[in-house]
Amino acid sequence: MAQINSPSRFKVEDFSPDDRPLVSKLFFILNNFMEQVVSALTNNLTFSDNFRAIDTEIIVQTPLSNVSVRNTLNKPIRGAMVLRVDNLTNPNGNLSGAPFVEFVNGVGQIKINNITGLTTATKYRLRVVFFP
Repeated sequence: MAQINSPSRFKVEDFSPDDRPLVSKLFFILNNFMEQVVSALTNNLTFSDNFRAIDTEIIVQTPLSNVSVRNTLNKPIRGAMVLRVDNLTNPNGNLSGAPFVEFVNGVGQIKINNITGLTTATKYRLRVVFFP
C-alpha cells in the first residue's frame, strides 16, 4: 500500500521581503493544515472520531423479534454495515450467507426487521454501523 509522503513546508524566505508579512500568515495556516492531513492519513484517522454514524453492538436471537437501536443522529438512516458477527450459541457455527441488515427508520429508533445470513434458533452478537 502506498504511503503518503510529507509535503515540503512552504517557506517565507522564498518570497520577496515585501510579500513576507502576508505570506507568513498564509503559510502558517497551510503548513499546519498539511501536517494534520498527513498525520491523519498515516494511521491516526479513526472511524468513530471522524465519521457521523452509530457504531453499536447488538445481541439477537433468531428468529428476530422486536429488535431496535436508538437513533441518536437526528437524521434518517440510509444504510447499515455489519462489521462482526459472533455466534454465541455455537462458536464454531458458520453463517448461511453474508449478513445484511434490513431495517426501517422510526421516530428516534431504527427497527431491525431481519438480518440475512443468520442460522435459525441461534444467539448472535453483532457489531453494526448505521450511516445517515
